[in-house]
Amino acid sequence: MASVSMTIKEIIDDPQTKEIFEKNIPGITTHPALPMTYGMKLNEIAAMPQAAMVGLTPEVFTRIQEEFEAL
Repeated sequence: MASVSMTIKEIIDDPQTKEIFEKNIPGITTHPALPMTYGMKLNEIAAMPQAAMVGLTPEVFTRIQEEFEAL
C-alpha cells in the first residue's frame, strides 16, 4: 500500500508512486541531491522547512498523500 511513510527509495522504485511523485514535483526524480534522501520517509522530509525549496509544499504533500491513498 502506497503511503507518505514510504522511503524516497521505495517511492522511486515503484512505477506508480514514482509517477505521482514526479507529476507533483516535476524533475524531482532526477534531482542530483535525491540519492541523499533515499533512506528518509516522505512525511519526514515534508516536515522540514527546506522541503518547499524543491517544491514539496504542504499543498503538494497533501496532493501526493491523497493520490498515494487512491492507489
